[in-house]
Formats: sequence, structure tokens, C-alpha cells
Amino acid sequence: MTPPETIQDVRSHPFFKDLPEQVVEAVLSLAKERDYAEGAWLCREGDPADRFFLILSGTVAVELHAPHTGKRRIQTLGAGDAVGWSWLIPPHRWQFDVFTVRPTRVAEFDAQELRKLCESDHTVGYYVTKRLLEVVSRRLAAARIQLMDMYA
Repeated sequence: MTPPETIQDVRSHPFFKDLPEQVVEAVLSLAKERDYAEGAWLCREGDPADRFFLILSGTVAVELHAPHTGKRRIQTLGAGDAVGWSWLIPPHRWQFDVFTVRPTRVAEFDAQELRKLCESDHTVGYYVTKRLLEVVSRRLAAARIQLMDMYA
């Protein structure tokens, strides 16, 4: 069971801002707190996307493999950010590498359980999908800036 202080930390995460209480409660029921040491991988590009993360503290780097130049850091994320959207979209494979730059505490969600919840409760599915589209939009904007820097 997730400790009450963790639930409060997760409840105050920006991912849940202005969401209906029943949506917050349903998603929180799946939250598990997890600590990652510096240098730990949250996900690797191409691997099964089996989790979703809300960063509670710490810092992670999001990188993409670029042909001919190797890894490119797309974004650095910290407390208040979400990691992962690939878990929702088939074929459920990570699109980026994500690793901790410093010790990081997250709320971690099992992707299969979260997908089941979204399928069984379409209100939850709508709000989770809407928030994930915001995450995707921010990642695309970051990638665009990186491309502009590379080719400008």
C-alpha cells in the first residue's frame, strides 16, 4: 500500500491539476512510490513501455538516438513533470531513453493496469489521454528546438 504522505505528494502533482476528484482517486489507486539512484534507467528506446511516471523529486534526462551523431538530449525533466506516453499507444514501445541525472523519486504506474482503468472508465481515459497529449506536445516542442539548434 502506498503511504499517505506519498498519496499527498502525488495528488498535488501538476498532472492532476483541475481534474475531477473521481479521476484523481481512480488513478491514485494505482500509484506506487519508487526511488531511483543517480544513473538509473527509467526506460530505454525500443523496450516495452510498461510503466508511466510522475516525477515527485529529482531530475531525469530524455534522450533520443540520432543517426550519425549518437544520443541527443531532448529535455531534462524534474519534479512536476510526467514521463511516458508510449504505454498508451500501440505497439507500446518507448520512443526515448530516460535516465536519472540525480536521485529521483517517482509515482510509478503499471501501464497495463492504467490502460485497463482507462478502458473501463472512459472519463478517466479521456482525462489521462488529454494530459498525455500535453506531455507529447511538450516533447515535440523540445525536439523542434533541438532540431533548430542543430540545423540553424
